Amino acid sequence: MRKGKKTLTSMMAGVLLASSFFTFGSAGAVQADETQDGVKELKVLHTNDIHARIDPLGKASAYINEERDNAEYSMYLDAGDMFSGNAVVDLLEGVPVVEILNEMELDALAIGNHEFDYGQEAFAARESDSDFDWLSANMEVVDTDIPIEQPDPYEIYEIDDVTVGVLSLTQNPPATAPAGVVGIEFHDYVESALEYEYVRDEVDVYIALTHIGFGADQALAEEVEFFDAIIGGHSHTVLDEPVMVNGTPVAQAGANSEYVGNLTFTLDEDTHEVLGVEGFLQDTESLTETNESVQAIIDHYNDEMDELLSEVIGETNTGLTRDGRYEMDVALGNFWTDSLLYYGEGDIAFTNNGGIRDSIEPGEITKGDIYTIEPFANELMIYEMTGEALHDVIEFSYTRDGRNQIDLQTAGLEYTIHVDAQGNFLEADLYFDGEEIGMDDTYTVVVPDFIGTGGSGYNFEGEVVEPAIGQITTAMFSFAETFEENNEAIDYETTEGRISIEQQEMDREVSRIAGENRYETSLALADEIEDGTLDHVILASGSDYPDALAGGALNQSLNGTVLLVNDNENIMNAAKAKAEELLNDNGSIVILGGEAAVPAIVEETFSETFDVERVYGENRIETSVAIADHVNPDATEMFVVSGFDFADAMSIVPYAAENEIPVLINWDDEGLSDALRVYAHEQGIQSATVVGGPHAVPNGALSELANMGVSVNRVHGENRFETALAVKAAYYPEATSFALANGQDFPDGLSASRLAYDHEMPILLTRQSHLPANVESYIEGKMFENVFLLGGHAAVSEDIEAFFQARKQ
Repeated sequence: MRKGKKTLTSMMAGVLLASSFFTFGSAGAVQADETQDGVKELKVLHTNDIHARIDPLGKASAYINEERDNAEYSMYLDAGDMFSGNAVVDLLEGVPVVEILNEMELDALAIGNHEFDYGQEAFAARESDSDFDWLSANMEVVDTDIPIEQPDPYEIYEIDDVTVGVLSLTQNPPATAPAGVVGIEFHDYVESALEYEYVRDEVDVYIALTHIGFGADQALAEEVEFFDAIIGGHSHTVLDEPVMVNGTPVAQAGANSEYVGNLTFTLDEDTHEVLGVEGFLQDTESLTETNESVQAIIDHYNDEMDELLSEVIGETNTGLTRDGRYEMDVALGNFWTDSLLYYGEGDIAFTNNGGIRDSIEPGEITKGDIYTIEPFANELMIYEMTGEALHDVIEFSYTRDGRNQIDLQTAGLEYTIHVDAQGNFLEADLYFDGEEIGMDDTYTVVVPDFIGTGGSGYNFEGEVVEPAIGQITTAMFSFAETFEENNEAIDYETTEGRISIEQQEMDREVSRIAGENRYETSLALADEIEDGTLDHVILASGSDYPDALAGGALNQSLNGTVLLVNDNENIMNAAKAKAEELLNDNGSIVILGGEAAVPAIVEETFSETFDVERVYGENRIETSVAIADHVNPDATEMFVVSGFDFADAMSIVPYAAENEIPVLINWDDEGLSDALRVYAHEQGIQSATVVGGPHAVPNGALSELANMGVSVNRVHGENRFETALAVKAAYYPEATSFALANGQDFPDGLSASRLAYDHEMPILLTRQSHLPANVESYIEGKMFENVFLLGGHAAVSEDIEAFFQARKQ
């Protein structure tokens, strides 16, 4: 719904404005000596991810007040997650931090995922207690019976004669216990923001106050262009100064009350147009002044909770660290899950790494330490699960959201994750009591209710034996007593080997595919294809490259491969014999180019046995257009390569074939060839990727395409060898196999597109005698599975082959 306006009283109405030009720095900004006429300045102080760390807020408040006192127009905003991280706040379900932020005169809060941690009743109570606005534009309360009411998407603030719109976004889905968000749906960030574009016309300054993370903030800035700034949270990113993304400054101030962000919006005095945004971070540790009224609240709650939180429950000589938890089991994870196993009397216990919020240093362990590492008051539940279900959970834990990292600490169970060279999951081995678990055997499993009820996407498939047996903190207190009873320290090794990741050894092969000449090499490449499986054999000239390269993109659409031919009888007969082996019963021949490229005698020879179609144009450019129509008659995107050289086209053709994207050849050293211009217009091409640098395809060609409304991108390196690496990075980032062809002479790579297509691998380029330095440095130290060297030693030397053979192990 549309919101009304709030009026904020100016802190310094009528005071002369200071200059808007600042020098960024972590300790503060330096104002210019001269006052800048004709502008107004809006000061926006901001925090995010306070996480209940209230102790620095006395100093932060004094700093914020001083900055606001010295500003003509000012606001204080927080980008969410004020709860969860300090037992003083968490045991009182957020009351202290809300009281403090009220005293600090916070204007608006972006609802963060941890605002739901204490449950829906507490959320509603704390929102009611707040003097500031709780905002979220992508949060929809769909069940009106829950305690939480629909938040406003934005608020408009009137600061004297300056109006500021603040719209907020919440993490989707929020990382919190599922019970906290029952009856609530969360929507797409960009779509939600675009619904409120109309606010832009109602305000002078429009700010997105988000709790979605720095990466999502950057994506938002790329898609939504009407915000004057994005002030973010969630990722705990320390941005010493705003980062400009698509013309929008993006700011974030770390976490845990360690920084206060300070932004200055410079506005035209008459029109109130935003002329610029500058900012910096002020660290709170170096501040010396304290707001006594805020400090009094902090001291009150600290004193109130001190007796409980300072109670010693044990001591540790080793400390209990969480460091390394994404690669292995760790000391704190082992103590944690041992506590769950002891308290729940199960076979196996799990806890998720995201719930382990801090480490415990060597020395006495207090209840306050336990509440710090586990601030969420998570309950424990018990499942009965099969070994198969446990396998599924372990696989999901490692692979979820594409993270490829350990996410579950464990007791009672040991597991090993097997991965490939890129860290991708292959399989997992699970052991219970030293033996591999049985897929049909059942086990009692103790888990926090956060993951047990579906948090972070987990699905613990099985029977819920006990839905709630007590809190994690209670389990830790109980387990710690066993150490005290035995007069033992709570000591754990850094890791015990409960969890490991093993990279699977590759059976690496280095193969050379070659013939006595380019024609025989194309036949040798065809030997890699199973007989009787192709619908087409594509014939192209072996004495020139354009038709063969453009035709390589036909491999997928025609289910074919390219053979090189000329009018030599032996070469024609050898190609014909190979075609008879490769083609299925209904297979046919496609010839690329006119008779000047592939002589009529070739067509006559193959017509004796096969149906033959010739695809050609008046010249090689028009031939590439004719080929494009066969690659994909409905294409809306294309690749553009140089007609003056072969190397760049050779690199992109396998990917183009796989995705049925035509490859068009440009023969103009200043702009776009006429035939390509006509094709792009008549075909309705929407996007084009130019492969190669400006020396290959001139910038003028890109400009012409852009002027036609085509979205244009260029993939290239400093030379042909680096361009091939750029293609690999852009289109084959996970590939562990590749073909290697001579980048200075075209023949041996002409027929390789089918091989590369079948193996989903790129073609990299080399010099004949040695690998270019940039190619060698890229390959050195990288894992590879298969390397195919294309052509004989005259194309790719023995020294290069020895380089790879030496790296097989």
